[in-house]
Amino acid sequence: MSIARPPAARLVADTSILREARWPRLLAHLDAHLLEVAIERSDRGLTHARRLEAPPPVALGACLKAFLAAAGQSAVGGALVIDGSVAAGRFLPRGQARSIGVETLRLELGLRTLRVIDEREALSLVTGAPANSEVRWALAPGPTILHAGVSTAVCRLGSDTHGALLAPVGQPVARLPLALMSHPFAPVGEDELIVVASMRARGLAPVFGNLLGTDGIARAFEALAGIDYDSACPLPAEGVVSLASRDARARRACAVICAAIAQLCALLSFEGVRRVLLAGPAATLLAPALADYPLARRLQAVRAEAAGPAAVMAIGVLAAPIRFLEGARTSLDDAMRALSLDATRTLVDRVGDRYAQLTPSNQRVADVLLDDPAFVTTESISTIAASAGVSPSQVSRFCRTLGFGGLIDFKLELVASLARADSTGVRS
Repeated sequence: MSIARPPAARLVADTSILREARWPRLLAHLDAHLLEVAIERSDRGLTHARRLEAPPPVALGACLKAFLAAAGQSAVGGALVIDGSVAAGRFLPRGQARSIGVETLRLELGLRTLRVIDEREALSLVTGAPANSEVRWALAPGPTILHAGVSTAVCRLGSDTHGALLAPVGQPVARLPLALMSHPFAPVGEDELIVVASMRARGLAPVFGNLLGTDGIARAFEALAGIDYDSACPLPAEGVVSLASRDARARRACAVICAAIAQLCALLSFEGVRRVLLAGPAATLLAPALADYPLARRLQAVRAEAAGPAAVMAIGVLAAPIRFLEGARTSLDDAMRALSLDATRTLVDRVGDRYAQLTPSNQRVADVLLDDPAFVTTESISTIAASAGVSPSQVSRFCRTLGFGGLIDFKLELVASLARADSTGVRS
């Protein structure tokens, strides 16, 4: 039975804190509703994992012990990560998350070491950063954290509300740093990578809404993929689609999702993004398509080639040259051809029609408007405000309170207002 979950973040943390312990290790994460446990081995990765309705605290040790017995393993070390919603009193007495009886639990489980940590401490350990404000802001409501460890990826953060990003325990991943995005305008570091390991169909749009903006991103995915995720995707009971699914429609739904992700990733224009890598099930479909993406160079080249009217494609939140679709000849195009692009082309036409109505001077204004999705510079805010006849503070307020999904409607309305102004001769 599906359990309704709060939108709070969940995290299974890297237990590299247990450096004195040899594998296998017990990983357990207790949140307000579920107990997720796994045994990790250095040689074979994930050997056993189970998700259980979370037991009362008094039964926690017995539950974990039963899991160890059922798995036929004896872990030598372990970590129990307690979600903040649990520490807040949903499952443990309020304020007593730290007094769970760690030593008693360790003895009961027969572990040499056991640490009980909260989500903030876990994140600090995973990132290697001190548990200061820079770490805490990443745990604001609804963060998206994409993580790959030095040798294994064992970080999981997300909720059913915001989708699931999972780098499986024990799965080897190249040495990739952490990319933190908890605000739509947060920059990605120059040498950081975005890692997406797997995704839930229903949660996919909100996940990217969190990474790239907020409201309205679902419409962008549906427009791009020509699919209504809530009604058209035949989802298994847990709401996960996979390329390995036995259901052909579910496999196609996953392919649609992966292609949509790849397309959006390919259109990313955040400063400093060097590469996009998808691991897990998505890699089967996307690795060939993404193999030749030095994204920064490609984006620069595409932008240089495709200036001019109707050369802009806006998919909900992102602005990029339509020629990207026309000129790129990769397996990504093959994947995209299998999709319904009618809705996407309609959206492109919607922007193109308005763009074509503008005078050259206002086309330049629209270029600024559409090319700077975050409106982060003082100059662009002033330009947009002057063009729209509003105050810079109003534009800034839009930037703060609306995600990219909301901003695209604002942008399109500004482009339309420029066109109306041109037609009435109000502005040149």
